[in-house]
Amino acid sequence: HHNFDPISSKGEGQNADGFGLHYQKSGPSTVYRGCRAWWNSDDGFDCISQGVAVVLDNCWMALSGYKPGTFVAAASGNGNGFKVGGWGNPPDGQPNPMPVHTVQNCMGFLNKAAGFYHNHQPGNGFYYNNTSFNNRSANYNMLGYKSGDVGMGTWRNNVSFGGTATSNANGADAVNNSWNISGLTLTAADFLSVDTAGMFGPGGILGPRKADGSLPDIKLMRPSPNSKLIDKGVDVKLAFKGSAPDLGAFEFEGTTAIRISPASAVSKSAIAMPEALIFDLAGRRLGQGSADGLFRQVVTKAIPIPSR
Repeated sequence: HHNFDPISSKGEGQNADGFGLHYQKSGPSTVYRGCRAWWNSDDGFDCISQGVAVVLDNCWMALSGYKPGTFVAAASGNGNGFKVGGWGNPPDGQPNPMPVHTVQNCMGFLNKAAGFYHNHQPGNGFYYNNTSFNNRSANYNMLGYKSGDVGMGTWRNNVSFGGTATSNANGADAVNNSWNISGLTLTAADFLSVDTAGMFGPGGILGPRKADGSLPDIKLMRPSPNSKLIDKGVDVKLAFKGSAPDLGAFEFEGTTAIRISPASAVSKSAIAMPEALIFDLAGRRLGQGSADGLFRQVVTKAIPIPSR
């Protein structure tokens, strides 16, 4: 979080991603599971020029494309939450066969551009059970590179709420998502909470991890008891409760909604947060301690989060 390159040769903010997944030429898939990224001046998770398949599972991403700690756009920051591939336009140096990336059970919101972006990837990608809301361009940008740059990717059980659902979608394999199920119209009542103002406070996305290392149980964008998301999905081989999968990143399980993905547990030693020093952009020291805890203290005191 808070990555920013103000004097990059490619322009302010152009090269500061949260997680850069690039340049791997061989070997097994790279898996990101249960990761969080926020307030990075370029993209949150970026798979451009990645030659081996990537799996993004149960990850959360917000506030890409801004100068850290503000809502001032980084002039050259792209601002996508999940940038899933890409080899330029036209493609240059791409491998054969083209890797197929998978994004599942992930959530992206309040990004300067799209929540999820196919980024001219000249091949397929799988997008299953994701939630995207209130991103400033489209929640899902399906732009590929095929027959005139039509939409690409396989999209199932995804949720869009707030803002524009899709862009560059013509040609993509997108069915059984919240925006194209006949008669389905979502409202705030379909979620336990749509309050982004509290996302960094108590009960928000930066809450402490659970004992098994998994992300905290939050109310934000989880299905409410009478939600129209429940049992509206199709089986894409992810764990679910009930007669069918729910739509979106979170499976409803009573008064709380918890998505349980295969092999999702992470050892406590693997996720222990180190002590950290935190400075503001003027170089003033703000404090020392747990990175998660310190950031929550700083941001909730200093910067209110808008509801958009």
